This record gives sequence, structure tokens and C-alpha cells, in this order.
Amino acid sequence: MKDGFSGVMACTLFLAVNTFAFAEQVSCQLAKRYKDGGSVSYSANITLGAGKITALYVNSTIASGAEGGGYLCAFNTSKLNKTAKWSVQGALTTLMVNDDGEESVVSIRKVGSAYLIDPSGINRYYCGFGAEWPDEIIVTSGSKKCKVSPSP
Repeated sequence: MKDGFSGVMACTLFLAVNTFAFAEQVSCQLAKRYKDGGSVSYSANITLGAGKITALYVNSTIASGAEGGGYLCAFNTSKLNKTAKWSVQGALTTLMVNDDGEESVVSIRKVGSAYLIDPSGINRYYCGFGAEWPDEIIVTSGSKKCKVSPSP
């Protein structure tokens, strides 16, 4: 029994290491400062395994420039999240997450080398007071700069 268990553990470890070793990260950041001291920043990270999206992290930060005037939205999920349901239909991946009793829906559409993330369906659970998501965050393979709509 011990040898069989060791073999299963070795195989599981091999698969886990290879899954993470071959995972691809597509990520971007965008930050803008204003004359009044305020700023906005956005970032996104998409993890791909075998060409499929396996994890998503997005954030949106708004700072007024005044003390205590910072607002953050952050959403992070992966295929390992037991409260997430993933749906893939061609180039469209839809994530439905129910972490707090309210469902959040995020769609990611692959267009060429770009991923168009629509965070508008993420519920307020993921945002602090005064924070908000843009309409769309665009992550392009090979570019470290996000495109955001509407433009900051």
C-alpha cells in the first residue's frame, strides 16, 4: 500500500509542477496621475494553461489626492475556487462567482492576441466605498500596458 501511495503522490506532484511550469501569464498595468494629485491605476493578470484561461486577477484603484481618498476594487479567482463556475464558448470565457451570496459575472473575450475583460458584472463585495470598475480592461499579449474604456 505504501508503494502505491508513493506512486500516486509522485504522479500528482509531477502533474502539478508541469501544470504550473507551462502556465502562461498575460498581464498589464496602466497608471495615470493628475495635476490635482489624484490618480487612477488598473492592472490585470490572466493565467493560461493549455491555451485556456485558468485564473483571473483584476484591480482598479482611484485616489483623490487628499489624505484618505483612496478607493480600490480587486477581483481574484481561479479554476481552484470552488464557488466559481467557468463557461467557455469559443473565444468567450464567462466566470460566475458566488463568494458572498451575490453572484458576480465576468466575461473575457479573446480577440486576436488581446483579451477583453468586462468587469461590469462584478458585485460591490469586491470594491471599497467610492471605488468603481472601468467598462472594459484590454490585456494584449506582448504589451505590458492595459487599455481601459473609458480612457482615464
